[in-house]
Order: sequence, then C-alpha cells, then structure tokens
Amino acid sequence: MTSKPELIAETSIEIVVEHADRIDRVLAQSIQDLTRSQIQQRLREGHVKANGVVVHKTSMKVDVGTTLKMSLRQEHTPIDIVGQNLGTPIVYEDADIVAFNKPAGLVVHPGPGHPDKTLVNMLLYLCPALAQIGMERPGLVHRLDKDTSGLIMCAKNMGAHQNLSNQFKDRSIDKYYTAFVYGEPKLDVFEMRTLHARHPKDRLKFTTKGLEERRERSGVREAVSFVEVLGRHRGLSKLLVKIETGRTHQIRVQLSDMGFPIIGDQLYGGKASRMKRLDPTLQTIVRPLERQALHATRMCLRHPITTAGMALDAPLSGDLKEINSLFIE
Repeated sequence: MTSKPELIAETSIEIVVEHADRIDRVLAQSIQDLTRSQIQQRLREGHVKANGVVVHKTSMKVDVGTTLKMSLRQEHTPIDIVGQNLGTPIVYEDADIVAFNKPAGLVVHPGPGHPDKTLVNMLLYLCPALAQIGMERPGLVHRLDKDTSGLIMCAKNMGAHQNLSNQFKDRSIDKYYTAFVYGEPKLDVFEMRTLHARHPKDRLKFTTKGLEERRERSGVREAVSFVEVLGRHRGLSKLLVKIETGRTHQIRVQLSDMGFPIIGDQLYGGKASRMKRLDPTLQTIVRPLERQALHATRMCLRHPITTAGMALDAPLSGDLKEINSLFIE
C-alpha cells in the first residue's frame, strides 16, 4: 500500500511508501495506467527516483516513508491493435467515456490465445485515436472476468483515463453485481471482509482461507464486499453484491469459501455435483448455463470531466433471465 499518487506538474507522479516491498510492485499497485512490465522498463531507463536518487534495479526493496517519483514524460508508440465492430451493447457514451454491457465470453483485452475480437478492439473501433496514445491496454480502467457479464467503463482520452483510474483507486466508485448462488444464506444482509491471496496449490485460483499467518507477506490483501439477499428459491439464492475492494475473482472466491458458490462457476465449486442436489425442474434451468452466473449490474461514479454524478445500469444478459425469473414474484 502507498499514499494516493500525486501528479507533479503533469510530468511525474509522486508516491510515499506505506508498506515495504519491491519498488516495481509498489509502483504497479499505485499506478494503474501502466503495467508492471512498463514500470520495470521505466526503472531500467532511469525515470524513477527514491528519495531523490535514481533507481535502476527493479527488485530493490523500498522502506516505509520512502518518497518515489517517476517521470511520466515519454514518447508514445502507436499500438498495433485493429479496431473491430463486435456489436457490443453500449450502455452510455459521450466524448470522454463509453460504458459497455459486456457479454459473457468476451475477453477484455488481447493476450495469448485472444489476439483480437476483444473489448479493446471494439473500443478502438469507436475511438481510433486511442491507438496513438501508446498504452498497452488503451481505455481500460478496470476489468471483468471473461465469463462475467455486465457493465464495464472505458475512457476515450487520457484525461478521462487518469480521473477514472483515480476514482477506482480511491474506492469512490460504487460497483454492484448480481450473483445467483447455490444455497440460502440465513441473513438478509451481511458483510464479507476477508483476506485474499493466490491459492498456494492451484495458481489459477485465489483463496480467503489460511491467510492469517501470511497476512504481512506480499500478495495478501484485504477484500471487502457487502451482500443483500434479493430472493431465495428451493436451494438457490439471488444476491446483490457491492464491492468495496476490487481483488481478482473477489466475489467468486468469497461466496464459495462461505459455502455459497456461484452457479456455473467451474473454478470455485459451482459444478454439476451441486446441481444434482436440486429438484429436476430447477436442474433444467441451471444445466444450460455454461459460465458463472455473475453480472456487473450497476455503477455509480462522477463523470471524469464534468464531475456530474452518474448511475449506470446494465440489464441482465439473456442466459441469466430464466434463472432470474425464479425470483420474480
């Protein structure tokens, strides 16, 4: 953790370290506009100072209270990503931002196995100028898992990108998800406040368990979610989850470790073995779902340029509507 990044004369960013760690990791956790590999490159090129001294070593440990300053001035190389019209539903768009209702199965940005037909390709189709900025993931200020559907906000210029990144980092954006889970929580409203880290045996997963003795280590962080039960139906529940933190797989792992795995979540326990406990009628509804029943429903934020308050909603995708109908009175 570090203090809130401070932009210095629009050419550098200054951070005061609050927890000792590697310098590249500290910077990566504080500056969302750059990937860790880009930050390491900035270090190697001599663009980072610790207490006024230039640092080149990417693995150098920095202590609490250290002041880090990184130059942001650099030449931008246009990226080689082609804009593609994928027909992704748009919830809101203006000159500075665009919010999509991402369908399940759509990858957010290009990577191994997904060279194109991603949300970034759609964004560059709408705003080709983003390709000239030189960012590895142009326009992205947050992410959704491939098989999570719903609302995702993107920036169309650097000013909007910086402001939205700060809002996400300050936790001033309210983010709500609809989740359909196995089981019926006893409480109508409850909080999930857990530790969060990568699973020690399965590197594809995260966990909330067995982390107390590791809590001071790098990679163990707090995860906080607030849950309201919107409905219960014969061993299934519909939940509204507001997240305060944005850890990878946060809602999925927290609910699973509480004993309420999300329907269809093959990684965290929402498997066919749970479905077999349902009556045959419910099984016919649940069985066709081929992804986790999790949808980013609502986002409340300030417009990055006008500062006006905004509340955006993304309707449930079609594959969740039949399950949702179980909870409509």
